Amino acid sequence: MTIRIIDVIPAGDSSETAQDSEPSIAVDPADPTQIIAGSFSTSTSFFLTLDGGTTWSHYDDLSTQDKSLAWKTDGSGFLTETMTLNSDLATYAGTVSSSGFGTAINTYAPANPDDLDQPWIRTGPFNHVYVAYNNLNNYPAGNTASVNVSTDGGATYTTTVIDRIGGAEGQDAPAVRLDVSGSRSYAIFTRWNTLVEDDANGARYGSQVVVVRSDDGGADGFTALGSGGDGTVVANTTSVFANTSDTPLTLGRERIAGGDSAIAIDPNNADHVVVAYLDAPGANGSGLMQLVVAESTDGGVNWTTKYTTDSATRSAQPGLAILDNGTIGLLYDNYDPTTNKLSQHLLKTSDDFASTTDTVLATEKNAAAPFDFHPYLGDFFDLHAVGNTFYGTFSASNDDDGTNASFLNLSLDRDFTGTPGTSNFQLTNGVGGSVSFSIDPFLFIDDGSANPCYCRGTLVMTEQGEVPVERLRIGDRVMTGSREARPIKWIGRRSYSGRFALGQTQILPICITAGALDDGVPRRDLWISPNHAMHLEGVLIEAKDLVNGVSIYQAETVDQIEYFHIDLDSHDLIIAEGAWSESFINDDNRGLFHNAYEYRALYPDMQGMPAQYCAPRLDSGIEVERARRKIARLAGLHAPAEAPSIGALRGCIDMIYPHRLGGWAQNVEQPDAPVCLDILAGGQSIGQVVANRYRADLEHAGIGTGDHGFEFVLPAGLVVTAEVLTVRRTFDGVALELSGPLKRKLHRGLDVA
Repeated sequence: MTIRIIDVIPAGDSSETAQDSEPSIAVDPADPTQIIAGSFSTSTSFFLTLDGGTTWSHYDDLSTQDKSLAWKTDGSGFLTETMTLNSDLATYAGTVSSSGFGTAINTYAPANPDDLDQPWIRTGPFNHVYVAYNNLNNYPAGNTASVNVSTDGGATYTTTVIDRIGGAEGQDAPAVRLDVSGSRSYAIFTRWNTLVEDDANGARYGSQVVVVRSDDGGADGFTALGSGGDGTVVANTTSVFANTSDTPLTLGRERIAGGDSAIAIDPNNADHVVVAYLDAPGANGSGLMQLVVAESTDGGVNWTTKYTTDSATRSAQPGLAILDNGTIGLLYDNYDPTTNKLSQHLLKTSDDFASTTDTVLATEKNAAAPFDFHPYLGDFFDLHAVGNTFYGTFSASNDDDGTNASFLNLSLDRDFTGTPGTSNFQLTNGVGGSVSFSIDPFLFIDDGSANPCYCRGTLVMTEQGEVPVERLRIGDRVMTGSREARPIKWIGRRSYSGRFALGQTQILPICITAGALDDGVPRRDLWISPNHAMHLEGVLIEAKDLVNGVSIYQAETVDQIEYFHIDLDSHDLIIAEGAWSESFINDDNRGLFHNAYEYRALYPDMQGMPAQYCAPRLDSGIEVERARRKIARLAGLHAPAEAPSIGALRGCIDMIYPHRLGGWAQNVEQPDAPVCLDILAGGQSIGQVVANRYRADLEHAGIGTGDHGFEFVLPAGLVVTAEVLTVRRTFDGVALELSGPLKRKLHRGLDVA
C-alpha cells in the first residue's frame, strides 16, 4: 500500500470554510478502520470513519479550546480531553454507535479561575487514563508540568506535578507529552530556566528537556527515574515561544507556542524510548530552528542524540511513534524561508537512524489559505502506531491545485470538481457551487509496505524470449498486458542480509510454487516480495494476501535477499515465470531502492506524478476470495465452506450525479447492521462504501432508524453512467437495482444524472 492521505472533512460538511487547525486522532486498536479525528476551530469539530478513512461523518461539536484524543486499549470506545472556555479540563467519552459525546464524564477545575493548558490524553490497560497538561495555576513557581491519572476510565483523577524542581521563568513550556506501554509510562516536558531574549521575533529560553517515568500505572507519582524521582535531563536546549507569524522564530504563518516535544515507547521493549524536542540556537534573528531526536535504551537513564533536522529550513510540531517491527516514525512540520513554503513530512528509520527515508506528505505556499487566528496549522500534530501501520494527522491548506498546495496521493470525502493536484481542482458544496479554500485536517495511513519486487533468477518474458531478471538492462523490451513490447525505463535494485531480514515479514520473500495459480502457472517456483501483486480474477492481489502455507508460503530465514523491479513509462502487467504480475509503480517509494540515485541521474527533469494502477488493487472482496478458493483447490486444501446466507438485501441506487452516486441498503434479517458495498464501473472495482448514513426519508418510510443510506464520491476524472454501474454487497455479490424513477428515466433515454 502507498501512503494514503485523506481530507477528513465529510461530504455532508462540504460547504464549510473553517480554519480547522491543530488536529488529533485516535485509532481503534481492535479495528483500525475505526478512527476519530478532531480539529481546533471556532468550535471543536469531531469526525468519525468506520471504513479506514474512505467516508466520514460529523460526530460532534464541543465548545472547547485545546483537545486531544485517545482510544481505549480494549477497543470499547474513545475519549477526548478538552480545555474548556474557562480553561478547565473536561473528559468526554464516546463510542462508534453513539450520536455524540454527550456531557463530560469529568471536569477538572482545581481553581477559580483556572489556567490549564494543552491537555494530552493517552490510555493504558485496566481502564487507566493519563492526561498530561501545563498547570499555569502554579505560575510563577515554575513547576507547571503535570499529569492526571485515572483508574476508572476518566471518571475521577489523581493529580501529580511532575516538575518537582521548577525553572526561574515562572513556568514550563506548554507542551507536556506522555506515552504508555502496559503499566509503564513516560512523560516529557521542557523546563524554562533563563530568558535569552523576548522581542518582536518572539521569546527564547535556555531550557532543560526532562523525562520522568512511572512503573506502576502512575501510582508512584512518576518518581521511578532520576535522583529523588525528579526525572532525567535529556538535553539542554534553547526553547521558543513566539505567538506571532512570519518571524525568524516561526514556521511562516505558523506560530511556535511551545508545543514542540514528543515521546514514544517501543512496543517490544519498554526500556527503549525515543523523544523529540525543539532547539533554536544561534544569534537572535538567525532563523535556526531544528528538531532533535534522542534515544534511551535503559529506561530513560541515559540519552543519545540520534537525528537532527536540516539547519537550512525550520522544523517543529513533532509526532513520534514506533511500529511493532521496530520502525521509528517522526512526523513534523517544516518551513523553507527561501521558497516561503510549508511542508509536512514523515521520516522513518528501521535501523536506528543509520539511514532514514523522509517522505513529503504535502507542500503549501505560506499564504495558501486565509489566516483567521493562531494557530494557523496547529501547535501540534499527532502520530500513532497500530501494529506495523502508522496513522498520523496534520492540518494544511486544501487548495490542492498543484501550485498553492500539493499532496502525495490525496483522496477526499468532501465534494469537489476537477482533478486533485491540477489547476482545475475546485471544492464544491454538493450542488455545484464553488467553496473557498481553507485549512483542513488530513489523515495519513502508512502500512510500511516494502516495494514490490522480483528475486534473482526470475525469468521475465521479453520480445527475445525469457531472460533472468538480473540480466535485464534499460531499453530491453518486455511483453506486457497492454499487448505490446515496452522498453524498460529503469531497474530498481535492493538487497538485505539474512540477519537484517530475520523476522521482518514485510521484507522476507514469498514463494508461489509451480502450478499454484493455474495449470502450469507459474511454470517454476516464483519468488517475489510480499507486496508484489499478481493479476488474478481481473484485479491485482499482493502476494502476502495469497499465502496459504502450502502452495504459497513466506520464507522464515534467508542467507541473502536480492530484489529487482522493472520500471516502465507507466504501470503495466509483465510475465514472470509464465504468470501475469505487475511492473514497478512509483508511489513515493523509489528512494527505498539502493540505486535510486541512478534514476535521478538518468531523468533529472522528471516530475513526480500520482500513482495510477493498471488494474484495481484489492486485499478483500469477491475477486480476492475467488482467487484464494481456486488456489486452495489447486493445492488440495479444503476451501472455506460457503458461508450461510446473511439475509436478503433490500435497497436501491436512487441518485447518480456527475461526481457522486447514492442510495440505500439494508439487510432484512439484520436490519441494524450496516451493509458494506462494492462499487464497480464496467466490471472494474472503483471503491467501497458502507451504508450507514442517516436519511430522514428512510426513517419516515419505516426503514429501520434511517441509518442505511450511502453516498460515494467518484474518483477524480471518472464518469460513470447507469449502464456500466454496479453496486453490490461485498459479502456475497448481491447487486442493488436502480430505483423506479431512475429506471423510468433510463427507459425514456433521459440522463439519469
